[in-house]
Amino acid sequence: MSEYQGTFKRYEKKYLVTQQQYNALAKVFAARMVPDRFAESTISNIYYDTPDFRLIRRSLDRPAYKEKLRLRTYCTPGADTEAFVEIKKKYDHIVYKRRIAMTYAEAQRYLDGGTAPEESQISHEIDWFLQ
Repeated sequence: MSEYQGTFKRYEKKYLVTQQQYNALAKVFAARMVPDRFAESTISNIYYDTPDFRLIRRSLDRPAYKEKLRLRTYCTPGADTEAFVEIKKKYDHIVYKRRIAMTYAEAQRYLDGGTAPEESQISHEIDWFLQ
């Protein structure tokens, strides 16, 4: 796997904008931002939940703290595609994301009850979440 950022802490603000507003914002942001290697990607996510949909039901209640588990790729996934298994937590409007990289096939095996391809603090946190 290539180098990747495994942890994130950020504030998220989401706005609904028109195409005209987007174009104006993009022009302003272009001078201040550097695109990363995923800038032109098609993102694919699979969110995992309990059989009774506890995670999404809790999220819809807009609690102060919520968490999600997802499998993410930045293209249409194939067995050897780089994939990320991520825990995404939100507390008091701050988003914390912790992720590990592996192939899509490894991620599927891991999330279907297998072991993480490599052991780390983040894989232990994902293992705990899965339990």
